[in-house]
Amino acid sequence: MCGFIGRVGSPSRPTRVAPDLRAGLRFLSRRGPDSARLWESADHHASLLHARLAIVDGDERAHQPFVEHASGVTIAFNGEIYNYRELRDELRSYDFRTDSDTEVALAAYLVRGIAGFQCLRGMFAFAVADPRTQRVFLVRDPIGKKPLYVAAWRNGTYFGSSVLALLAASKLGARVRVPLREAYWQTGHAPSDIGILEGCDPVTPGQVLELDWTGSVRGRHSCVPTDAAATASFSVAEAQERFAILLAESVRRRLTNNPNPVCLLSGGIDSTVVAAELKRQGVGAAITLGAMVPLSKDERYARYAAWRLGMPLQVVRPQLAEFALEVEWALDLQDEPLGIMAFFPLAVMVRAAREYGRILITGDGGDEVFLGYGRPADWLSGSATGREGTSAATDLGMRRLLPSWMSDWGRHTATDVLVGHMFTKLDRATAEQGVEARCPLLDWDLLAFARSLPPDVLFRNGRPKAVLRDHLTRWPGWFVHRRKVGFSYSLRWVWGARRYAGLRELIRPDTVNLFEHFLPTVLRQPPEHWRSRSIHTHFESVWKLLCWSRFEERLLKAASDVGDLPEVDRVAIRDHLAPAYSLPLS
Repeated sequence: MCGFIGRVGSPSRPTRVAPDLRAGLRFLSRRGPDSARLWESADHHASLLHARLAIVDGDERAHQPFVEHASGVTIAFNGEIYNYRELRDELRSYDFRTDSDTEVALAAYLVRGIAGFQCLRGMFAFAVADPRTQRVFLVRDPIGKKPLYVAAWRNGTYFGSSVLALLAASKLGARVRVPLREAYWQTGHAPSDIGILEGCDPVTPGQVLELDWTGSVRGRHSCVPTDAAATASFSVAEAQERFAILLAESVRRRLTNNPNPVCLLSGGIDSTVVAAELKRQGVGAAITLGAMVPLSKDERYARYAAWRLGMPLQVVRPQLAEFALEVEWALDLQDEPLGIMAFFPLAVMVRAAREYGRILITGDGGDEVFLGYGRPADWLSGSATGREGTSAATDLGMRRLLPSWMSDWGRHTATDVLVGHMFTKLDRATAEQGVEARCPLLDWDLLAFARSLPPDVLFRNGRPKAVLRDHLTRWPGWFVHRRKVGFSYSLRWVWGARRYAGLRELIRPDTVNLFEHFLPTVLRQPPEHWRSRSIHTHFESVWKLLCWSRFEERLLKAASDVGDLPEVDRVAIRDHLAPAYSLPLS
């Protein structure tokens, strides 16, 4: 998946510590290994750097930042627009010169203004710089699947896919928000609406943030579609029929420009439903994570699902001989710290999937869209057994879809946890390895349909996620109604069998001091003195320390002076308003 950063503000003085977007490339190149280009406005107030993973239209004419020559309007795009072919037909007044979905997003703006962003269906985060009006528009899709940050720092306003890339480009030191350390410790991830670094926050899903040429915010608009569905009176049979139609269309869209589709198959309900639809459309192979004991846990269910579907299956296992190096490699794919252990096995599976191609189909989002966590009562407002929870959902693009009967805990789980935890995990594990993850269950039309269903359809016979379970009615009950486990791989036991070799060396003593008040007494000492039994007993805490330690190492790298930046070669572009430069990828 691609990555980009940008800056808007007064031109910097040419000093050794002046900000330079090229310094951020070292944190973007994994996301976009195919090309890297730099664009600057003629007055040097706005600049964009883009690293491209070419999925749709690999022609170099589609490289980014992409410039519309007549106007000088320029876009840097990350993601995928699944309805770009239909939109291309609707935007016939625009003279297309590529087959890319990026140019369709730009054409939507040039033909329809910022209202054109509401017609886009897909996963995306992008910036449009318009030298005519001296405006920059930052756009994040309504579900919020792709990352987009904006940072108001003392030498300009920065924005883009990676906090670390922004920090490196700014040439400023990093200051971590102190309250966010506690939030990280409690949840294992940063909140969906607040960034780890001071002055740097995520753009809200569904938001179009308008900046002027000085970097000041001049408007907040929306790219959320206006055709959200109201709660409907579906029978169970009608709901199942509608779901099947929407799922088929969602999968079909994600097969576009995807010649060799591969899905991640855990053997759970969500991934099995998606894999079954792939098979129904006549394509697909699968990858699963092997259990520590072969043929046990999730591996057993994944093998059964693949056998039943007649789908080739590859079982992936980490390289146990170099386990500490494996963990270090995986954690350094992250941007902000993510202390969720499921990140490691996911990163390992994605690495194996790269042998098949650059695109993965996943079942992510099923629990959040079709309410699979907890018990039905937890999701219902006013329920005596409902869980407590707070939600920032009023700030998320999905807010208009949330039904009135949903509890605060449900709203928090279906929005904030989805964006802050699951999307972060999936994006960093895939995009940072040059892989695009496509998630049919997170299609906007499918999400809108799910939010229109009443509780008696979503929850039947006391079971959550009834719509997905009903889709597998001919499958055996021991498979459909098993307890949710997810991709299972016991880091605690596997590493413990090697007495946690290499773990202690990966944890910084200052990280231990930073979180000392959260730690049990046996961990409040230098890591080299930790006993293996103590690590095993408190492994969740140790893992969070490990993830934060690697984050601190990445911060130091982002803030370090890497010496002279590479020279750039000018690319011949007809429009004098929008010069672009090609960066060497070495």
